[in-house]
Amino acid sequence: MAIRILALCGYSQNASIFAKQVRSALLGVGGSAAEFKANWSALPAKYQAFQIAGADGVSLDGKPIGSATNANGATGAEVVFVDPPVVLGESQLSPIQVKEVAAYAKGDAAPNVAVTRSWWTAPDRKTYQYFDNTVKYLHEYLVSNEPFDGVIGFSQGAAMAAALAALLEKPGLHPDFPANDKLKPLKFAIAVGGFKPRSEVPDFTNYFPLQTPVLHVVGKTDPVVSGKASKQLQDACPSSRVETHEGGHVTPGGEEWAGFLSEYINTVGKGGKAEDVAPLSTFGAARARL
Repeated sequence: MAIRILALCGYSQNASIFAKQVRSALLGVGGSAAEFKANWSALPAKYQAFQIAGADGVSLDGKPIGSATNANGATGAEVVFVDPPVVLGESQLSPIQVKEVAAYAKGDAAPNVAVTRSWWTAPDRKTYQYFDNTVKYLHEYLVSNEPFDGVIGFSQGAAMAAALAALLEKPGLHPDFPANDKLKPLKFAIAVGGFKPRSEVPDFTNYFPLQTPVLHVVGKTDPVVSGKASKQLQDACPSSRVETHEGGHVTPGGEEWAGFLSEYINTVGKGGKAEDVAPLSTFGAARARL
């Protein structure tokens, strides 16, 4: 059975944008470029009830929540990208985020590509608004679509991935994520440009330390998530492995990363240890699974 990975996008993104963003990095997980195709489709009606307008005046009309699954054979991983349930308005985005979304949507006729979303909003940085709704949504999705071996998240999605790993690792941690025999702890989590959830409401104190193995992918020049914020998440995950890249707040790609991530996922996802995977620097054209 293929390794299955849940993919959680960053703030202002969506399932389709994240699929495009990580395509280069995940080429080694599932074969050739032709095999890695993520086709978005709307989720069943029961999931649409979780959609929330993140600000006054934001319309949900024509913006169904959906998912995209890469098409590959049983030899590689199946990566399932899910839309966050909170729909954002342009006033909640930075000028850079507006430009990024427009760039990803250019030439793509699918209307969902331009819909900006998030797992929560933080108007005062003390409260993660709509977090409980997101927890309910992910619980419903996982129960109906299990099993998943791992999770990968970018930025806010990486923080959500860490929280999700904790919810699966510690049944009963959140009242809206009840224990279920179908749900098992994840074998790994990959946090790209991630940070430790740090609101007062909800209180994440009991979510950490996290025992799930976590691979932290850190940009040396990240202008969004500081080195201090990244280190806080690393320190909260005793089974951490850290790999850096020369870029900023992005998901790195290319042959080196494709080879490394392929090896990492296929090792840890099958019960191996993160330390069994060779250093990133040893991967390249000769070792990438392309």
